[in-house]
Amino acid sequence: MSFEDQKMHEQKALAFPIPELTVAAIGALIALASLFIHDSGIIAMALMFALVSICSLPLAVPLAYTKVGTFWIDIVYVAIGVFVVRYMMSLPDEGAIFFLGLLYPLGWAFILSGCSHLLRRALAICRYRRKHRRLIQ
Repeated sequence: MSFEDQKMHEQKALAFPIPELTVAAIGALIALASLFIHDSGIIAMALMFALVSICSLPLAVPLAYTKVGTFWIDIVYVAIGVFVVRYMMSLPDEGAIFFLGLLYPLGWAFILSGCSHLLRRALAICRYRRKHRRLIQ
């Protein structure tokens, strides 16, 4: 099987969702900081980080089963996320309808998943090219 036919989940170190877990860790740290600083804005931001990271993990499953050289699906994920966030920001009151308010973190989760896999694909291709450049020389 050639490198281009490999799936993203077959890349050993690059298959681990480091950016998503980093956002979850930042949310946890902000939640711990909110114990000492009693501000509702900080608590809302911590919940937003946690919700975005939790939503981005299942959204990334289809991206993990696409081929390594397929960048367009990552760009589509980022575009969907940007469109959803822009739509939510264009509404007069962002939290007026409860289920519509859940689209806001879902849009950020699409952006996080798309950017994360785009970075991982680029790193996998760079690592493959560097490895084969050394073999040729």
